[in-house]
Amino acid sequence: MMIALSFLLSFYGFLHFAMSVKKHHMDIYKGWYQAKPLSQREYWVMQAIAWLAMTASFYCAVVIWGIGIGSMAWLMLITVSALLVVALFSYRLQWFKWLWRYTCLGHKFAPPELKSSIDHRSR
Repeated sequence: MMIALSFLLSFYGFLHFAMSVKKHHMDIYKGWYQAKPLSQREYWVMQAIAWLAMTASFYCAVVIWGIGIGSMAWLMLITVSALLVVALFSYRLQWFKWLWRYTCLGHKFAPPELKSSIDHRSR
């Protein structure tokens, strides 16, 4: 259970790292009216969330296996989760968009039209 949690936290962190890059942010939101690059505050919020998720992921791995094996296992987990984020962004952009909008902070950083369509779907 903790292994899956460690993996999901690292995946969540890498999603936020990817979306904190201005080019990636614009790639996800292109085509939406008034899509703007990230503000400095939004950038720092996403970076902070990503680093907190990565730290929590490391903690989970160390709790399971101890510091010696846990740190090596964590490096393996973050490698796999980083490759998964890169593959999703490169080859399955629609899946990446879905993950971003519904599992991360995509609803917070979405342009106004997208926010209203997300709000209407949730009711």
